[in-house]
Amino acid sequence: MKADKPKVVDEVWDEARIRSFLHRDAVDGEPNAADYNILLRAYQGMRPGDFTQFIAAFVAEGHDLNVTDARGQSIAAFVARHRHGAEFLAILEAAGARRQLPQPHTTVGAIDTTALFAEGAISAEAAVAAEIGARPSAAEARS
Repeated sequence: MKADKPKVVDEVWDEARIRSFLHRDAVDGEPNAADYNILLRAYQGMRPGDFTQFIAAFVAEGHDLNVTDARGQSIAAFVARHRHGAEFLAILEAAGARRQLPQPHTTVGAIDTTALFAEGAISAEAAVAAEIGARPSAAEARS
């Protein structure tokens, strides 16, 4: 940061700035990407008080709180994984958001992880890890 530019901390957001997040564009071509992207950017850029006002406006304009990303994960499930997301998650759930985990559906090599998940042979986390190419821990693969 330049020395001549003061650092801004705890800046007050007015209603116009909060509402400006409602009109963000999707980052990819997914049909639900616009609403998901709007929620993601608001979560990443706002403080809890501002986020509360934003969620009220988001719902009032008819947007979908339970929209999912390309993997089938809701914004509430995304936020729930974050150490400092508890207050944001409470705001989302109070407004009606549900935690929907990613839907594992992939074939890794000759192994269909969707079938293994359905049979209970592997956890959702292990199936998703296989889908994105990560190696789950032994505990994740067994749970």
